[in-house]
Amino acid sequence: MQLAFKEILSYITSRQKVIVDAWQQRCGHNSMNDLQRDDLLKGLLEHLSGTPVPLASILQRIIPVEKRDADALQSFVQSLHYLQGVFSYELEQYQSTVIPGEPDLRWMFNQKITQVLNEWTRESLRLWPVRIPGLNEAQTEVLRSFIHDTRGNLGAITGAATLLTIPNSDEAQRNIFAGILNRNVKDIQFVLNELLEISDLSREKGISTSVNVAQVFQEVIDETQTIPSNHQIQIQGPAQLMVETDRDKLRNLMQRLLRVIMEQIPKGFITLSYDLSPEEKTWFVTFQYSESGFPDLKQPREYLLKKALADVSLKSMSARQGLNWYLIRQVGLLLKVSLFVEANQWIYVKFPERLSD
Repeated sequence: MQLAFKEILSYITSRQKVIVDAWQQRCGHNSMNDLQRDDLLKGLLEHLSGTPVPLASILQRIIPVEKRDADALQSFVQSLHYLQGVFSYELEQYQSTVIPGEPDLRWMFNQKITQVLNEWTRESLRLWPVRIPGLNEAQTEVLRSFIHDTRGNLGAITGAATLLTIPNSDEAQRNIFAGILNRNVKDIQFVLNELLEISDLSREKGISTSVNVAQVFQEVIDETQTIPSNHQIQIQGPAQLMVETDRDKLRNLMQRLLRVIMEQIPKGFITLSYDLSPEEKTWFVTFQYSESGFPDLKQPREYLLKKALADVSLKSMSARQGLNWYLIRQVGLLLKVSLFVEANQWIYVKFPERLSD
């Protein structure tokens, strides 16, 4: 550990009582008491000093398993966020020597604190054996991811905003802090927009009209290719395929499935194929993708379906990924589709010939 880093840690350690008091003021009526905050702060300082204490043992002392309900989870996650804000303020007050052209160690120390608190948030969500009342398992997992990721975003925003006020920071540092602010604000805006769409979908029903799906797919591909990426996309199917479905929701579903694929392979080749299956009174879309070249489309659909995983777990996904998959499911329900996934290879979607069927 660098000498200057030890000096900052020593300063923070000497101000534990001040930090707990300031933490309590920020928390307001938060259910954690001073003894619990003091115990949690000591565990964090031990972690920063290089002798980490498992969060499970800290939680066992301050919040036993039998008391870990939804309110206690919310209180704990909020407390971690408030603690990040207190540390940012304390580091701002600490007078350190800033060498031009060198990183401010207060910033590095704050980043380390943010990293630990993010890990603790993630671990607390895993250790909390609670289902949020009124929500199903998928909704609970999405909400957990949202709480964790947004707390991390807010911690980064708080830290960067505070460090932007350092009078002797140079332009390069201020640009870094401003970039962190912008990136994390955009992440939160994106997730909030997804949550709003979930709210809107819960009140909607599919509106069936006659749609040329070939045209919809071409529009989605054209729109995707206006954004710089390392993906090549090809479409295979009839020039006109008329079905009865909801055009806007079909477009939404295709955009989201493409997003899934592009996140799985940062660079690669994607084939979108589609056709009717008259004997089943259905039509289908298959996404096949690879990092090494356009996939071979000779695999029969029956073979793909036998290998398919009919569901995707939202656990361990980020808020962005979890919300996207949750919305894929919800839009899929409105369109009455069957969805099959083989990770990192293909996605198969089967639609009814008519949405009203």
